[in-house]
Amino acid sequence: MIRFFALALFSVVWLPASCQEEEVAEQIALEQVGDIPPVTWIEFQDALIAADTLGKALLVDVYATWCPWCAKMQDSVYTQDRIRSYVAEHFVTARLNVEKEDDQINFKGYTLNSAELASGFGAEATPTTVFLTSTGDYITRLPGYLDADGFMHVLRYIGTEAYKHKSFQDFVDEEAG
Repeated sequence: MIRFFALALFSVVWLPASCQEEEVAEQIALEQVGDIPPVTWIEFQDALIAADTLGKALLVDVYATWCPWCAKMQDSVYTQDRIRSYVAEHFVTARLNVEKEDDQINFKGYTLNSAELASGFGAEATPTTVFLTSTGDYITRLPGYLDADGFMHVLRYIGTEAYKHKSFQDFVDEEAG
Protein backbone atom coordinates (compact mmCIF):
# COMPACT_ATOMS: atom_id res chain seq x y z
CA MET A 1 0.00 0.00 0.00
CA ILE A 2 2.89 2.38 0.74
CA ARG A 3 4.32 1.77 -2.75
CA PHE A 4 0.91 2.53 -4.26
CA PHE A 5 0.66 5.75 -2.25
CA ALA A 6 4.12 6.82 -3.44
CA LEU A 7 3.23 6.02 -7.05
CA ALA A 8 -0.09 7.85 -6.80
CA LEU A 9 1.58 10.84 -5.15
CA PHE A 10 4.31 10.83 -7.79
CA SER A 11 1.67 10.75 -10.55
CA VAL A 12 -0.11 13.72 -9.05
CA VAL A 13 3.10 15.71 -8.69
CA TRP A 14 4.74 14.99 -12.03
CA LEU A 15 2.02 14.53 -14.63
CA PRO A 16 0.44 17.44 -16.48
CA ALA A 17 -2.91 18.43 -15.01
CA SER A 18 -4.84 17.00 -17.96
CA CYS A 19 -3.41 13.51 -17.36
CA GLN A 20 -3.42 13.40 -13.56
CA GLU A 21 -6.91 12.07 -12.93
CA GLU A 22 -6.73 9.44 -15.67
CA GLU A 23 -3.31 8.17 -14.53
CA VAL A 24 -4.29 7.99 -10.86
CA ALA A 25 -7.51 6.15 -11.75
CA GLU A 26 -5.57 3.72 -13.93
CA GLN A 27 -3.06 3.12 -11.12
CA ILE A 28 -5.86 2.47 -8.62
CA ALA A 29 -7.50 0.02 -11.03
CA LEU A 30 -4.20 -1.83 -11.52
CA GLU A 31 -3.62 -2.10 -7.77
CA GLN A 32 -7.12 -3.39 -7.16
CA VAL A 33 -6.77 -6.29 -9.58
CA GLY A 34 -3.20 -7.01 -8.53
CA ASP A 35 -1.59 -6.24 -11.88
CA ILE A 36 1.89 -4.80 -12.05
CA PRO A 37 2.02 -1.43 -13.80
CA PRO A 38 4.18 -1.14 -16.91
CA VAL A 39 7.58 0.51 -16.68
CA THR A 40 6.93 4.23 -16.82
CA TRP A 41 9.59 6.26 -18.61
CA ILE A 42 9.83 9.86 -17.46
CA GLU A 43 11.94 12.78 -18.62
CA PHE A 44 15.53 12.55 -17.40
CA GLN A 45 15.43 15.86 -15.51
CA ASP A 46 12.27 14.81 -13.65
CA ALA A 47 13.69 11.35 -13.01
CA LEU A 48 16.73 12.86 -11.27
CA ILE A 49 14.48 14.75 -8.89
CA ALA A 50 12.25 11.73 -8.28
CA ALA A 51 15.21 9.41 -7.65
CA ASP A 52 16.64 11.80 -5.09
CA THR A 53 13.26 12.34 -3.42
CA LEU A 54 12.42 8.63 -3.29
CA GLY A 55 15.97 7.45 -2.50
CA LYS A 56 15.94 5.06 -5.46
CA ALA A 57 18.59 4.34 -8.06
CA LEU A 58 18.02 5.68 -11.56
CA LEU A 59 17.79 3.31 -14.53
CA VAL A 60 18.34 5.12 -17.83
CA ASP A 61 17.47 3.38 -21.08
CA VAL A 62 19.61 4.85 -23.87
CA TYR A 63 17.92 4.10 -27.19
CA ALA A 64 17.37 5.10 -30.79
CA THR A 65 14.04 4.94 -32.59
CA TRP A 66 15.55 2.91 -35.46
CA CYS A 67 17.23 0.35 -33.14
CA PRO A 68 15.65 -3.13 -33.39
CA TRP A 69 17.40 -4.36 -30.21
CA CYS A 70 16.00 -1.37 -28.31
CA ALA A 71 12.51 -2.34 -29.45
CA LYS A 72 13.16 -5.96 -28.49
CA MET A 73 14.30 -4.85 -25.01
CA GLN A 74 11.09 -2.82 -24.62
CA ASP A 75 8.85 -5.60 -25.96
CA SER A 76 10.35 -8.73 -24.45
CA VAL A 77 12.22 -7.67 -21.30
CA TYR A 78 10.57 -4.60 -19.77
CA THR A 79 7.13 -6.18 -20.24
CA GLN A 80 7.81 -9.20 -18.01
CA ASP A 81 6.07 -9.09 -14.62
CA ARG A 82 9.18 -9.89 -12.57
CA ILE A 83 11.17 -7.16 -14.35
CA ARG A 84 8.37 -4.60 -14.03
CA SER A 85 7.87 -5.44 -10.36
CA TYR A 86 11.55 -5.23 -9.46
CA VAL A 87 12.07 -2.04 -11.45
CA ALA A 88 9.04 -0.38 -9.81
CA GLU A 89 10.32 -1.27 -6.35
CA HIS A 90 13.97 -0.29 -6.76
CA PHE A 91 14.36 2.23 -9.58
CA VAL A 92 13.16 5.43 -11.14
CA THR A 93 13.24 5.05 -14.91
CA ALA A 94 14.15 7.48 -17.68
CA ARG A 95 15.02 7.23 -21.35
CA LEU A 96 17.53 9.13 -23.46
CA ASN A 97 17.17 9.16 -27.22
CA VAL A 98 20.65 9.32 -28.79
CA GLU A 99 19.16 11.09 -31.80
CA LYS A 100 17.70 13.96 -29.79
CA GLU A 101 19.84 17.07 -30.03
CA ASP A 102 17.27 19.83 -29.60
CA ASP A 103 16.62 19.47 -25.86
CA GLN A 104 18.46 20.76 -22.81
CA ILE A 105 19.22 18.76 -19.71
CA ASN A 106 20.94 20.22 -16.65
CA PHE A 107 23.13 17.58 -15.06
CA LYS A 108 25.91 18.07 -12.52
CA GLY A 109 26.48 21.69 -13.55
CA TYR A 110 26.43 21.03 -17.30
CA THR A 111 23.76 21.77 -19.86
CA LEU A 112 23.65 18.98 -22.43
CA ASN A 113 21.24 17.52 -24.92
CA SER A 114 20.12 13.88 -24.74
CA ALA A 115 22.70 12.74 -27.29
CA GLU A 116 25.55 14.44 -25.43
CA LEU A 117 24.46 13.10 -22.06
CA ALA A 118 24.14 9.56 -23.41
CA SER A 119 27.63 9.85 -24.86
CA GLY A 120 28.90 11.21 -21.54
CA PHE A 121 27.56 8.09 -19.84
CA GLY A 122 29.63 6.02 -22.26
CA ALA A 123 26.76 4.80 -24.41
CA GLU A 124 28.57 3.95 -27.63
CA ALA A 125 25.72 1.86 -29.04
CA THR A 126 22.06 1.22 -28.45
CA PRO A 127 20.55 -0.07 -26.37
CA THR A 128 22.64 0.82 -23.35
CA THR A 129 21.26 0.77 -19.82
CA VAL A 130 22.89 3.26 -17.47
CA PHE A 131 22.55 3.02 -13.70
CA LEU A 132 22.94 6.05 -11.42
CA THR A 133 22.61 6.45 -7.67
CA SER A 134 19.67 8.36 -6.25
CA THR A 135 21.85 11.48 -6.26
CA GLY A 136 22.83 11.04 -9.90
CA ASP A 137 26.29 9.55 -9.41
CA TYR A 138 27.38 7.03 -12.03
CA ILE A 139 27.27 3.35 -11.04
CA THR A 140 27.74 1.47 -14.30
CA ARG A 141 26.37 0.87 -17.77
CA LEU A 142 25.18 -2.24 -19.55
CA PRO A 143 25.75 -2.07 -23.30
CA GLY A 144 23.53 -4.05 -25.65
CA TYR A 145 20.51 -6.27 -25.37
CA LEU A 146 20.20 -8.73 -22.50
CA ASP A 147 17.41 -11.26 -22.09
CA ALA A 148 15.13 -11.10 -19.05
CA ASP A 149 17.08 -13.66 -17.00
CA GLY A 150 20.38 -11.90 -17.49
CA PHE A 151 18.82 -8.48 -17.00
CA MET A 152 17.23 -9.61 -13.74
CA HIS A 153 20.70 -10.51 -12.38
CA VAL A 154 21.91 -7.01 -13.24
CA LEU A 155 18.84 -5.38 -11.68
CA ARG A 156 19.32 -7.31 -8.43
CA TYR A 157 23.05 -6.53 -8.40
CA ILE A 158 22.34 -2.82 -8.59
CA GLY A 159 19.04 -2.83 -6.65
CA THR A 160 20.55 -4.61 -3.62
CA GLU A 161 23.63 -2.38 -3.80
CA ALA A 162 25.83 -5.48 -4.02
CA TYR A 163 27.98 -3.52 -6.50
CA LYS A 164 29.38 -1.60 -3.53
CA HIS A 165 31.21 -4.60 -2.08
CA LYS A 166 31.49 -7.43 -4.60
CA SER A 167 32.09 -8.10 -8.25
CA PHE A 168 29.21 -8.96 -10.54
CA GLN A 169 30.65 -12.44 -11.07
CA ASP A 170 30.82 -13.09 -7.32
CA PHE A 171 27.22 -11.88 -7.01
CA VAL A 172 26.00 -14.19 -9.80
CA ASP A 173 27.95 -17.12 -8.33
CA GLU A 174 26.37 -16.54 -4.90
CA GLU A 175 22.89 -16.33 -6.43
CA ALA A 176 23.47 -19.61 -8.24
CA GLY A 177 24.16 -21.24 -4.91
